[in-house]
Amino acid sequence: MATDQLPSFVLTVQPEGLTRTVDFRDRSVAVLFGDACSAAVTSSSEKARISVTASNCGTNAAGCEKVTIPVAGHFRQDGHAVQGFAIRRMTESLQDLKTGLPEGCSLRFIGHQANLGALQTVCERAGIRETQHWHNVSDFGNTGGSGAPTVLSGHWDALGPGDRVAICLAGAGLTWANLLLSVEDLP
Repeated sequence: MATDQLPSFVLTVQPEGLTRTVDFRDRSVAVLFGDACSAAVTSSSEKARISVTASNCGTNAAGCEKVTIPVAGHFRQDGHAVQGFAIRRMTESLQDLKTGLPEGCSLRFIGHQANLGALQTVCERAGIRETQHWHNVSDFGNTGGSGAPTVLSGHWDALGPGDRVAICLAGAGLTWANLLLSVEDLP
């Protein structure tokens, strides 16, 4: 479909009801998750304050059994393997997104909101200072696909023209995705 055939605006909604899949008797899982919802209005024709300047996604299907929710079952994961995968992929993604950034631009990092310790490890490995790292996992838990957008929303007013935001995510499947956002100066 050509750009001129797309609707002027599209509403994308990401609801996450992860707690409905949790066995609350399993204390290794029950304390990890929160429910959330995020939404964004995007346009292919109207200039916005933030634009996507780079994106990438991939999967390692061989790891699909590392995170599962069986039909009529409860969430299960190989926590050690999944955390290692997430740290490696988010670090690689962040380092790739940092390559070629303009000298002196202000970069913020938002990672998959699963584990603050894992996010701090990514920051250490990628050379991201604490002030550049935005997160809310310690307040809301792992809110899945809604985690990063809610972090961005919570810091929206702190963004200024020329800022860049690197969003690096990892998830079930085993999958990963990243975005580099650029903040524009709009009249």
